[in-house]
Amino acid sequence: MIRVVSSFSLGKISRIKQKEYGAILGISVGSREFSKEKIKSYLEFCLDNFDKTLIIIVDEIKKYNWMALENIDEIKATQKAMFEGNEMFLAVKRVIKQLQQEKNDVSKLTIIRWTEATKLVKNYDEVVLLLRHIFGTSTLFKKDVLKMTEKYLLTRFAQKTSKEQKLVATNFILEELSLFLSLGNSTKEKYCIDVYPGKFPVMENIITKKYPDFANTIVDDSLYGHIEVKF
Repeated sequence: MIRVVSSFSLGKISRIKQKEYGAILGISVGSREFSKEKIKSYLEFCLDNFDKTLIIIVDEIKKYNWMALENIDEIKATQKAMFEGNEMFLAVKRVIKQLQQEKNDVSKLTIIRWTEATKLVKNYDEVVLLLRHIFGTSTLFKKDVLKMTEKYLLTRFAQKTSKEQKLVATNFILEELSLFLSLGNSTKEKYCIDVYPGKFPVMENIITKKYPDFANTIVDDSLYGHIEVKF
């Protein structure tokens, strides 16, 4: 059974049932947290609590992790990431079909892949460039992004990774942040409540304006809330 562990910003537990906003379920390819059984439970949670849920298969930006971990070029890394995305997309579609057979209203669910999601945000590329600039100028922001990146890499790669590997992999987080900061105000469904089996400390620090040299206009213009769920 799914339970809410923590939340911040618009994802505050008291607001979940208001159905004012749409949910985002970002499904990371290759993650142990997204088995068929777990995906079904996450979707049931979203169906129970939201009128609209956007399922995003987080595949294309996985290339940065493969480039870092396997030292392969961007073309090969992208091919690998998109292959994983194809597999996950089909797996989630099967779960949705099962939910439909169980008489759930699956019209409340929309599934897209990462590149489709970025096209929903007109200024996505501009936000990415801005966050990369801030990464290069904000000591605290850079430190937190590197820390989060290293933690992920250690779950996939037992030995310590080099500075160069970590810098390549940070692009995953920077692009993920760029999309989630902009998606709520870019969609009529206001997809902005991020339902995820884990924390998102860098995003929480952005939303709560913990980075003094961060461009607060990004935060002021964004809709975002996070709900951490666990079994």
